[in-house]
Amino acid sequence: DLPTIIGRIIYVALSLVGIVLLGLLLYAGFLWMTAGGEMEKTQKAQLFIRNAVIWMLIIASAFAITRFILNQLRNIDEGIGISGLGPGRGFGLPSAAGSLGGGIIENHLPARNATEVPRNTPVVITFKEPMRLSSLIRDWTDGGTPTDPSDDPDGLNDAVIKIFPTSSTVSAALRTADVRVRYTPDRKTFVLRPVNPIGSPTMEVGYTVKLLAGLSGLLREDGTPAFSGAFSSGYTWSFQVSRVMDITPPQIISVIPRSGGVYAPNIVVQINFSEPIDPTTASSTTIDVMGALLSPAGSPASRVRGQFISSNNYSTVEFTTDVPCGVNSCGKQIFCLPASSTIDLVVHAASLSTSPPLAELTRSGYDGITDMVGNSLDGNNNGRTEGSAADTVTGDDAYGLDPVWRFGTSDRPNLIPPRIHATLPETGNHTE
Repeated sequence: DLPTIIGRIIYVALSLVGIVLLGLLLYAGFLWMTAGGEMEKTQKAQLFIRNAVIWMLIIASAFAITRFILNQLRNIDEGIGISGLGPGRGFGLPSAAGSLGGGIIENHLPARNATEVPRNTPVVITFKEPMRLSSLIRDWTDGGTPTDPSDDPDGLNDAVIKIFPTSSTVSAALRTADVRVRYTPDRKTFVLRPVNPIGSPTMEVGYTVKLLAGLSGLLREDGTPAFSGAFSSGYTWSFQVSRVMDITPPQIISVIPRSGGVYAPNIVVQINFSEPIDPTTASSTTIDVMGALLSPAGSPASRVRGQFISSNNYSTVEFTTDVPCGVNSCGKQIFCLPASSTIDLVVHAASLSTSPPLAELTRSGYDGITDMVGNSLDGNNNGRTEGSAADTVTGDDAYGLDPVWRFGTSDRPNLIPPRIHATLPETGNHTE
């Protein structure tokens, strides 16, 4: 894009000027060393050295002034785009990136500087704390029905979150009506899904996401600014969108525990997918509305108490209960599934839209598991999306129905800490 090209041109120009000045200094030194006591050659050498030093001071001052101005402009409007002056270009003007990991942001997709991102991808952000919904969703209200999201506004708060082509300014950012926002019940993970595919079918396009700071920017649930202190400039990252759409349905590649076994009741149930999963379909503190359901064997209407949580860059979902059952070797409380029980787990596919493999997205969200772009789960791993039981023509594409995912629990939790029995290479051995 144009700002990157300009930044590289400036970098190359300053590098060339520096080489010229170095050449002048070397030439002046040569003249001085070979002057042989001639005053004219000595004065000429001194003149070259003085002029070279003056030019170096001018260039250094110009660089410092330019850097100061660009940093101030970046704080005012990150959308002016000066990525060509960023890290790796020799200018040391990094964008607002410290909030990831060190600040309030736990994770996001697409990742920083990601390439080959599908055009139908959403932007997913996970925070370390619950966020105030009105700072992410324009004119948000629960409509007097806190448990029913179908009547809640779901348009992006475009005054706080900017999603725009990197080569443009924030004036080209997606508007409220262009992006639908879904979120997990803990209000920590948000899926910003563009109504229409971004990018272009004919060329790769760079995109930038900017989260604004301050009291008029992104807020924690208690109303305090999400970005403060060292992170008070907000958060910005960029990625490159490809020319293609993602039409590959997600599959389950492994599960823990395996079907047919008997395990300690404090085992963590884990589902590993072939790609990142939309966290609004795979994490919840209310498992009655989840795509994955854990229940006593033969009693699908019952639910094991607990919650599903996304992890591993949204490619893994884990279920942990909230029923305490003892203390481990570290003195921490542990939680257990029902002891001496047989338990079924079913991972449901979402109902299909009129354009399979895409699932049907309603105001209440999806009714089963989808990947990030909204493709319904291929639960039987046959390479086709067949939807949920509601799709009477295609049947049910759930995982855990045929064959059944069923396992047993023992009567007591496993409280034995892990031990190291051997290491390889052995301690004290030196190998090449």
